[in-house]
Amino acid sequence: MKQISELYNFSRSIFSPYEAWDQSWDYGRLHALPLWPEFVCISRYGKDTKYTHYCPALTAIEFPLEGNLNIALNGENITLSPGEFLILPAGEQNTLATSNSEFCRKISCGLCGPLAVPTLHQLKLDSGRKYIIKDPETAFTMLKEINRLLFYKEEKSIPDICGKCFHFLMLLAASVPDVSNSFVSNAIRIFEIKAGSHITIEQVCRELNITPVKLTRLFKQHTNLTPKQYLISMRMKNAETLLRASLKSVKEIAFLSGYSSPQKFCREFAKSHDLSPQQYRKLATSTQEPEL
Repeated sequence: MKQISELYNFSRSIFSPYEAWDQSWDYGRLHALPLWPEFVCISRYGKDTKYTHYCPALTAIEFPLEGNLNIALNGENITLSPGEFLILPAGEQNTLATSNSEFCRKISCGLCGPLAVPTLHQLKLDSGRKYIIKDPETAFTMLKEINRLLFYKEEKSIPDICGKCFHFLMLLAASVPDVSNSFVSNAIRIFEIKAGSHITIEQVCRELNITPVKLTRLFKQHTNLTPKQYLISMRMKNAETLLRASLKSVKEIAFLSGYSSPQKFCREFAKSHDLSPQQYRKLATSTQEPEL
């Protein structure tokens, strides 16, 4: 996953800090096209903001660019960070909010058409589940191009819009890990629940009744990561959130991210980010914009 400095600088190279899109074209829905990106918009929400999201006919895909986006969906609270995306199903009400310590800037894309949901299902892009974008540069560049085409509303560009929409979904599908193996999917579920605890790979293996060697082989086969690498990546994302949005000490954040040793946490963090936790916090907080 890209470091915050890379992702931040890239997003701002494409989208100016105060840029706001709200381009939509309902041509696809009016003419019953099978798959159509009805809108692409970029928006910014201040600290401690909450609003209700409801689209009866559109499936929405949310991409935070800066700051976290907290989503209440089907009784579950999900925190979405830059570099991740989540699909909100059509016809369901949910709540999107920011914390009282940071704003959020995000891109949204709305899909419609009789093939929208089946295509997402075929590509194993499930609603209500967050994914890490494997290629954010290409994804965001494609969204900006779709936004441009929606702005001009030229009928000659309709095939191009439909093609770019499908290509965009194929790109997102590359972000879906293959967790068809039950041992891998069960291990990931345990990691998601217990990433902030001091759980070890050996404990997970005992719980699943599988040897560490076999779990590692299956993990590499289905996710291209070892179980340890996957767990560390989840702990690092938790640490990133706490460093950006809280005043907790590095020692406290280390403990809340599953590390009993602050020194080990700092080594792992520096290894994955090329920054110390303190440097990351300074960079992350310095790039947050003042309230408008």
